[in-house]
Amino acid sequence: MISSLRRILHQKRIGHTGTLDPMASGILPICLGDATRLAEYITGQHKVYDMTIRFGWTSDTLDRTGQLKKGLSESVHKIELEAILATFIGSIEQVPPMHSAISLHGTRLYELARKGVEVERPSRTIEIFSIEPLHELPDLVQSDTEIQLRVRCSKGTYIRTLCQDIGEKVGCGAVLMDLVRVENGVFDQEKSITMEEVDAAVKNEQITQILFPIQASDLNLPVYELDDFEEVELNFGRPFFSRYPLENNEIVLCNRDFILAIASTEKSGERLWIKPKKVLANPIKVIS
Repeated sequence: MISSLRRILHQKRIGHTGTLDPMASGILPICLGDATRLAEYITGQHKVYDMTIRFGWTSDTLDRTGQLKKGLSESVHKIELEAILATFIGSIEQVPPMHSAISLHGTRLYELARKGVEVERPSRTIEIFSIEPLHELPDLVQSDTEIQLRVRCSKGTYIRTLCQDIGEKVGCGAVLMDLVRVENGVFDQEKSITMEEVDAAVKNEQITQILFPIQASDLNLPVYELDDFEEVELNFGRPFFSRYPLENNEIVLCNRDFILAIASTEKSGERLWIKPKKVLANPIKVIS
């Protein structure tokens, strides 16, 4: 996709804000030009997925693309399933799947998985904000039952693993049949366009109509407005003391409606240092 966009847009500096599984579809925010330096801060926001689960099956990839095996013939009633889903709400520990792009000693886990090698993976703390059925749940969930759920979660959540864990709690196993990302932070499906629409916009010289100027609020960090002295210090790459208390370790530095930099904060006695971390060579204009 990135290589195709470079060709269509004649833009070398392009980056995305997080990969999608091969079987998944949906929103993938793309950053152009100087916005690529801020992509990591856009990815830190919540995500929303629509998932389809089939019970009574297991898979080595945890989804329909892997080797499917029939699971146990356990079943649960609707009220039991609702109780099981509720146990996943909040901050939980999740073990990433072997079929993932996580790197271990320089090797992607999926490369090891394709060789039949399984290694121990440390769990990660993620947060599930909500799990809501997209349709009325069946009175009885058993082998081959499919349900659709909408999951609002934090960055780093593996929906395939969530699906597997739900299946294990039900007792019959479960695989992910379909996955659509419907929200990524401030971006939703209404703001999304297809590759064909990008191509058409370029050919019709309407590229500005499909671009969204980045906003300081999109970065999910507090905004610190620089005064003239602080902007000079920033331009020289020098730290300076904050004029007022700040709680976050990272902040966005702005001045005169421009995003200038990302900075870190550090306590020094009763005062707080602001240390430039990522200064933009070309400040990004904020559109009110």
